[in-house]
Amino acid sequence: MLAGASALALPAAAQAVVTAEAFNGWVAAAEARALLEGVSNTSIRAARQGLMLNPSLIRPAGAQPESKRVGAYVKSLIAGDGPIALRKLGQFPRIRDIQAQLGVPASVLVAFWGRESGYGRDFGSLDVFSTLASLGAAQRGATDWTAEYVAALTMLDRRVRPRAQLTGSAAGALGHTQLMPTSYLTYGMDFDGDGRADVWTPSPLDALASAARHIQDTPTAEGAVPDGGKAWKRGQAWIEPVRLPPGIDLSAIEVEDTILTMAEWAGRGVRPTGGTSGSDIGLAASLALPAGIGGPALLLMPNYDVFERYNPSRTYALGVGLLARHIEGRAPVVWPEETPLSLEDRQAAQRGLAALGFYGGPIDGDLGRGSRKALRAWQRSVGRTADGYLTPQIVALLQR
Repeated sequence: MLAGASALALPAAAQAVVTAEAFNGWVAAAEARALLEGVSNTSIRAARQGLMLNPSLIRPAGAQPESKRVGAYVKSLIAGDGPIALRKLGQFPRIRDIQAQLGVPASVLVAFWGRESGYGRDFGSLDVFSTLASLGAAQRGATDWTAEYVAALTMLDRRVRPRAQLTGSAAGALGHTQLMPTSYLTYGMDFDGDGRADVWTPSPLDALASAARHIQDTPTAEGAVPDGGKAWKRGQAWIEPVRLPPGIDLSAIEVEDTILTMAEWAGRGVRPTGGTSGSDIGLAASLALPAGIGGPALLLMPNYDVFERYNPSRTYALGVGLLARHIEGRAPVVWPEETPLSLEDRQAAQRGLAALGFYGGPIDGDLGRGSRKALRAWQRSVGRTADGYLTPQIVALLQR
């Protein structure tokens, strides 16, 4: 089953190695579950062809592209994807029909499309079964990789796509909008009416409609999306750039965690740069300072959660959310020049925070919500502005 007898080494924080024996055992257990769920032996045998462990897939979370500085990521998206996105909206006007039917703005769908596959230029070329099995055997993250493997086998059983064409990303995601196999089976939608949900065809309509279903968390069997939307609420904003009042006291609030209405934020002197619509004034929002107190301030409303559910990286979510805003003609956010931080620097900061008792998560260099909260707690403890922004100077202090 497994080509060769290599071992898959995980980051030091994971303290594990995947051997050929463990890989084969994981695959056998996944196949047993698939048989119980009705997958045929024919599909299981077909999936074994070419199945192999892929050691290159296992990297620290902080090594992913989305772990770079938010500002650099956003600026590259706006400059690179912005003009293309507008052309794609003109090329496929029926994307607005998806918006009308499923409630997710065309700008948001196109922004996801651009980020996930470069508007269909790159679906990913890795064997989906080898990818899912490698990540599953390595127990990578919280994903139920067995469920994903069984879903991919089910796709093979249903002849959704031939075995050789079931290729995808380094996470096992598929098509224009990089749906995981379970998401394809749950949300896959035939929007163009040709009798099949094809998320690989040159037209992105089925893929974008399937992504809209996924965003709304409305399986196709459930029928219509509620008029007001489900996860995505029609007519509501998702990100608003704001001006902070001079000398704002961040000890009185918890950046990212404190939830106030837009009106309550305004009462504290935090006001949207472009004004707030009457429909948004009562919305709950949290404050994000992705470049620290000296960078742009953003209020994140309930619709923003959709971006982090699609990809939990804050850099990714803010990037795609701000790209969608740009596609709608809103002024881009101005970012300061930021000093990049290496993976090693970010891991060193996590180790320092852990040694001081502020952090208990993995040392993976991924400055996620837990790392940022720990950093804010340390900043408060030493009398610094608690914005959760890691600088080279702070890295040096935490290494002492």
